[in-house]
Amino acid sequence: MPFIKPAIAHRLLSWFLLSALVPLLVFGYIAYNHSVETLRTVVTNNLETIAQRKVDYINSYFKKAGKDLAVLARSSKVVDSLALLEPTRKYMTVDGTLGAFLSHFKETYGYYDLFLISTSGDIFFTVLREDDFGTNLVSGPYKDSPLAEVFSKAIASLKTEPSGFYYYIPSQASATFIASPVFKDGRIIGVVAVQVGAGAIYRVALDYTGLGETGEALIASKMDESAVFLTPLRYDAEAALKRKVAIGSLKALPIQKAVLGENGVGVYDDYRGKKVLAAWRYLPFLKVGMVVKKDIEEAFAPVFKQTRWFLLMGIVTMIIGIMIALFLSRTISRPIVKLTETTALMAGGDLTVRAKIETDDELGILARTFNNMIVERGRAEEELRRLRNLLKNIIDSMPSVLVGVDPEGRVMQWNLGAEKATGVSPYQAQGELISRVFPQLGQEMDKVRQAIRDSEPGKSEKIPWKTGDEIRYVDLTIYPLITDKVQGAVIRVDDVTERVRMEELMIQTEKMMSVGGLAAGMAHEINNPLAGILQNVLVMRNRLYGDLPGNRCVAEECGTSMEMIKNYMDQRDISKMFRAIMEAGRRAANIVENMLSFSRKSDFGFALQDLGELLDKAIELASSDYDLTKKYDFRQIKIIRRYEGNMPRVLCDASKLQQVFLNILKNGAQAMADAGRSAEQPCFSLGVMPEGEMARIEIGDNGPGMDEMIRKRVFEPFFTTKDVGIGTGLGLSVSYFIITEDHSGTMEVESAPGTGTKFIIRLPLKREKT
Repeated sequence: MPFIKPAIAHRLLSWFLLSALVPLLVFGYIAYNHSVETLRTVVTNNLETIAQRKVDYINSYFKKAGKDLAVLARSSKVVDSLALLEPTRKYMTVDGTLGAFLSHFKETYGYYDLFLISTSGDIFFTVLREDDFGTNLVSGPYKDSPLAEVFSKAIASLKTEPSGFYYYIPSQASATFIASPVFKDGRIIGVVAVQVGAGAIYRVALDYTGLGETGEALIASKMDESAVFLTPLRYDAEAALKRKVAIGSLKALPIQKAVLGENGVGVYDDYRGKKVLAAWRYLPFLKVGMVVKKDIEEAFAPVFKQTRWFLLMGIVTMIIGIMIALFLSRTISRPIVKLTETTALMAGGDLTVRAKIETDDELGILARTFNNMIVERGRAEEELRRLRNLLKNIIDSMPSVLVGVDPEGRVMQWNLGAEKATGVSPYQAQGELISRVFPQLGQEMDKVRQAIRDSEPGKSEKIPWKTGDEIRYVDLTIYPLITDKVQGAVIRVDDVTERVRMEELMIQTEKMMSVGGLAAGMAHEINNPLAGILQNVLVMRNRLYGDLPGNRCVAEECGTSMEMIKNYMDQRDISKMFRAIMEAGRRAANIVENMLSFSRKSDFGFALQDLGELLDKAIELASSDYDLTKKYDFRQIKIIRRYEGNMPRVLCDASKLQQVFLNILKNGAQAMADAGRSAEQPCFSLGVMPEGEMARIEIGDNGPGMDEMIRKRVFEPFFTTKDVGIGTGLGLSVSYFIITEDHSGTMEVESAPGTGTKFIIRLPLKREKT
């Protein structure tokens, strides 16, 4: 092999330095900047995390204090004492058992002082009895104090309220107050308040965990036009309430921003004039700002260390690169270098590159062969890319979920439908276990393996899948792969929820239509003998109990008297039997009337009505239907109304619609009472709103709910979950017919065990009156 001329070696060296070392330096510089920026981000995030942790500690501390105080405000000792003291204004008598109880509460929870305050602002009691004891917070010397502020807020909002963190004159120290109203019989009778000393805030400010040798936490409040420090500082132990920074000055900008309500992070000069990295937060309920900071030299020490390391590595890399370039330029010929570069480019995916043919020797033949290989590979990859895109478009265009898996359950194919159903991209799902990326399909792996073993497709229909709070239905089909080299299966999932619901609706409608005709016939057949029974019972009762001349004559002829007959009847409880017969007869008559409602469809009595008013009237009727034997008092149920203000009136039969509302309300009230929930107050949620061309009425409860089987049958005639003799099973069936047949509307129910029940009624907004 001939020696390379020095000129060529020099050119190779120059080009290598330009094409290798320069990009290396550029990429090294970019990597250095990225690394430095990453370190800066890590340091900054760490400081922000410490600041947020301190904020979270303060928030949780005062939130717990508020809950503790709310519990105290409901205690019988506090309620009874305020109820007794408030009208008598006996300041000095809150001692003995109550005083010891309140003092124990203060010491247990570490509060500075505790107060009992009347609704007019008189401080009946304090544990420490400082100068504020016995004063009035509305007109007294401390009417502008933070205690007066939090008292007024609690009285106005009727809930537990905190104050800001201020200097409190009677205690000669900074403090925060929390007040909670005290109620008796639904009326506010006073306020109980606690004074939280500066110790809780001091603990946060003086905790230097994670702040190194120079870090500290500052807490300040805006007073007049200055940020006044409320706690000691690391470099000034006497700073509390003495050191301050004027708002608008160029010094200590983070604490100024914090007390003005801003949150942020950045590099600024602190109160000492030193450059620091600071994170500032505003605590709105205390009306204070907090800054967590660290000197810049300590905060960015890792960044400075990284800079020195990169400089050293850059110098070493340059020296090594120059040495390698010099070596290669003296040992490798130009044609081979060019061919190697071409090979590298092709391997990287560039199929447009071609080797330059400079000679007719073996290197030239190698270059021509190499170029032909690149052309053929380009054609093959283009065809493969086209087929892959075509297959992917076909699979993604299908509305079904399509997932290909191997016998171990690992994903081989993942279409757009699967991505929409799971939120997992094909790239993320490829090669993963189906049980991890699609847990619902993971439960079907036994069926997949069975289909692969048998080489027969498998199908399961109407499988219930829970998606969030909704139950959906799917058809699952498994197609085994039958090629020799690939084993696995394709799983197809089709959402058939709407079809299932439509089938249920059709079945329900057919049931109702058939039962309607049957009910009408039965009702007419039963009505006549039932009327005869009731009439004869009335006649019998008249002849046995009525004070009529004919009764007395017949009794005397038989050797007895009406008084003896009545006495016998009473002794044998015949009168009770008459009442039972009449009650059973009336109940049967009501059942007949309900059955007749199935076959009636008339617009008689239709008028434009306000649906909200009809609902409210139904609530009033239900509230008046109070019976201890039903185990519930409707008046104790909470009612939440959501009526749209611009709802138009709807043409309907008011009495029949009230019958529907009343039936749903009574069923819901009984269900909530039977559930026996003690932790949650029974509650109805009522809604009236427009929905397209329909008016939507919602009646929801927080009862025990119902399972799928009961939900499907709830509108069937004579179907009931109540005990024998309590329900007939016709109430909701009649209601369904009133809505669908008489009013051309729809009625459906949404429910699941443990989530309550919601009935949804839709009525046409526009309906011709006939």
